[in-house]
Amino acid sequence: MKRLLILILLIPLSLPLSSLAKEQPLDSIVATVNNSIITQSALDRLANSARLAQQGRMSHQALLNQAIDTELQLQAAKDAGLSASSQDIDTAIADIAQGNGVSAKVLLQKVVAAGMSVSTYRQQLHDQILMQKIQQVAVMPKVVINPATLNAALQRAATQKTVAPRGALEYQLQSMQKPAAQLTPAQVRQQVYMQQYQKVLQQWLAQLRASAIINLHPNH
Repeated sequence: MKRLLILILLIPLSLPLSSLAKEQPLDSIVATVNNSIITQSALDRLANSARLAQQGRMSHQALLNQAIDTELQLQAAKDAGLSASSQDIDTAIADIAQGNGVSAKVLLQKVVAAGMSVSTYRQQLHDQILMQKIQQVAVMPKVVINPATLNAALQRAATQKTVAPRGALEYQLQSMQKPAAQLTPAQVRQQVYMQQYQKVLQQWLAQLRASAIINLHPNH
């Protein structure tokens, strides 16, 4: 039976500075990113989400880096005038449900059973769609595959077996791991593309960090 695992990552990670006193009076600030704050409770929720998704225990620094990178991308999407409509979110839910062989209703029931409200899940999908859209603008056009690198990867794949990739986990939903098998040329190309994509993504995130005002709380 296909196993459905819901990755809960963006709950929300940041708040406007002006809302802190009113909405988070007892929460500690771990970082500020331009005009937004990241709280300890946000990192705690992120850690719980990683455990729920069977990602294992993440260090405080890894959680903080992920929270900062997420906030920077959301701010970049806002600056670019990008948006995610209710229809976008409905389509994402339908695609996720279809990909896991369940109805949208059953998917949302599983979300609630995992401890998340439907409204929070929709907000997370909203944020993930925004990050996907800004990456399509800022990252994808810069991804170039070196022919020599691709040919070398194809030759390696032709002589060995490995675990077939699960593909892009759109909207942060994991699917069941496939058994070991020889990769097809298309899968090899996808692997090489994703490796280069991650390289360009990290370069872009470094640029966002360099141009942002990021302050860490002295106790973290």
